[in-house]
Amino acid sequence: GHQGWSPRPQRSPAQGPEAHCRDHRRQVMAAGRRGLSTAGPATFPKAARVRRRADYVAIQSQGTRHFTRHFVMVVRRASEGLSRLGITASKQVGGAVVRNRWKRACREAFRHERGAFPNVALDLVLIAKKDQQPPSVAEARDQLRSALRRFQRPP
Repeated sequence: GHQGWSPRPQRSPAQGPEAHCRDHRRQVMAAGRRGLSTAGPATFPKAARVRRRADYVAIQSQGTRHFTRHFVMVVRRASEGLSRLGITASKQVGGAVVRNRWKRACREAFRHERGAFPNVALDLVLIAKKDQQPPSVAEARDQLRSALRRFQRPP
């Protein structure tokens, strides 16, 4: 074997950083066997995402546009039960790191603001504006909340 390595596999330590991972893994596995969800209330499941190009095109053609400082929000009533979010950030916004920061902030804002949505399910597409820095999660939440308030107002 390699110098310094034990010839036999070792048990995980009872203390230290690896012990936490082992205990957490046990709890998750046990909850899964009991049929319980280990996810908290602010999760972002696949059913809450706009995933297909045809859905993006339909939302953008049929939806109402709201303009905020950091993004354009396109909203339409959903045909199914859950509100869904789609995010578009083109290369004009920035490189991959910048685009991913945009998307992370928008997803986090959506996860936390989902409970504040009207009782009707909505499909949302957020289009990142170029020439803007990625918003903080707090800024994205504020802009999402204000745009949704405008959407809830009677015409």
